[in-house]
Amino acid sequence: MHNYLTISLIYLSLFFSGNLTAQQLFSKQALKTDLSILKQSLLKYHPNLFAYQDEAEFHQSFEEAEKKIVKNMTESEFYILVKPLVSNIKCSHTELYHSNRYLAKRKDYSFPIQLKVSNNSIHVVSSTIAQIPKGSEILSMDGLESNQVIQTLKRYISSDGLHDNGRIHWLNKNFFEIYTDILGQDLSVQLVVKNKETLKEVTLNPKFTVKSQTFREPLLSSSIEMIGNEKRAILTIKSFDNALLKANGIQFNKYLKTFFGQLTASKINHLTIDLRDNTGGNDLLAIKLYSYISKQSFKFYESLQLYKRSKKHLPLPQKAFFWTKKTDNSDVVKFKGHQGLKFIDPVKNSFNGNVEVLIDGGTMSAAAHFAAKCHNTQRARIQGSTSAGTYQHSNSGFLIYNLLPHTRLQLFTPAIHYKLYLPNKELITEAIEPDPNADPLDITQ
Repeated sequence: MHNYLTISLIYLSLFFSGNLTAQQLFSKQALKTDLSILKQSLLKYHPNLFAYQDEAEFHQSFEEAEKKIVKNMTESEFYILVKPLVSNIKCSHTELYHSNRYLAKRKDYSFPIQLKVSNNSIHVVSSTIAQIPKGSEILSMDGLESNQVIQTLKRYISSDGLHDNGRIHWLNKNFFEIYTDILGQDLSVQLVVKNKETLKEVTLNPKFTVKSQTFREPLLSSSIEMIGNEKRAILTIKSFDNALLKANGIQFNKYLKTFFGQLTASKINHLTIDLRDNTGGNDLLAIKLYSYISKQSFKFYESLQLYKRSKKHLPLPQKAFFWTKKTDNSDVVKFKGHQGLKFIDPVKNSFNGNVEVLIDGGTMSAAAHFAAKCHNTQRARIQGSTSAGTYQHSNSGFLIYNLLPHTRLQLFTPAIHYKLYLPNKELITEAIEPDPNADPLDITQ
């Protein structure tokens, strides 16, 4: 069940030579203390810890990890040992990061090829070196077959649910960053490459890069395009993070009011909302967006629950505006003041035309909530590819921060379990799936 840990630890000695010697070694006792604190923090605060693994499996995985601490370890070795314990919770908001000390010293490298993972295989989608042309298949990396590489790396990616949509998506976006962190760490990579029927061994050398400001897509944008003989509006939202939007000069509610006013004035009857790569943020923004397309009063959430002991970690906005109520379980309380728990009327002159929502393996949290609501009420057709976020629920709200005292690894645990209000139970699936009967749009390519 835990072969990936053995694989990772075996290859550490091969790939990390020269890197680990420069890192501080932590005693076995210090490492076991950090492991215990990690476990207790998850048990204490996570609001839905055993949704995708039973309690016995959780405890067994920590016991097996402790047995592997037979010598002093560096931070990197310990991280590789314990990160899968966090990822196995299958919650995208539960994350374990390296120490700030480690991250500050970490070098940035770039690789001359870009890879795509699918169906346990790895293919080259772009390349600047002749030995590995675009379209080649990578058969192995540093002696590991490609399917072993994929299965190992997926264990280190936190994502919602039993499906792998989010894990594969983030692996495709950040393959070498994840690979070097877990299996290769800043060293050259030995590849076996298949191009047509020719096999070739290639050493792939990274280049050191200096951090610089790079072009970033706008967080919020809109346009009106002619598709066929029809004018269609496209609203692209890369984030529902209100603080991030404001930092980029965007007043979300004002933007929506202006945008939907333009749709009414222009008599546009077709709207595409692009939520690809939207990892969520403030769910109140997602609720506000839904109020602009809903045709009737709606309720967004069925319940929000957290442990009573988590309340002291509430940030000031929640303390000021939300209140809680006890449940039958004395350790659990419910949020009662959240706007999404009440029926909400659509905004005046809300959009009544056709709506499509584009999603992909980067759509999660509040963005996935919005897509699930659109699908469940049949207000919009879902297009693109399957979401990272699950259909019925997620854990977030606010994150509780724990710093492991010796290695200084950083644990973030979500405090609130969100359950969506989904009256059409027969439409619910594990993740949010695109409509197989919808006509594909050019902008989904």
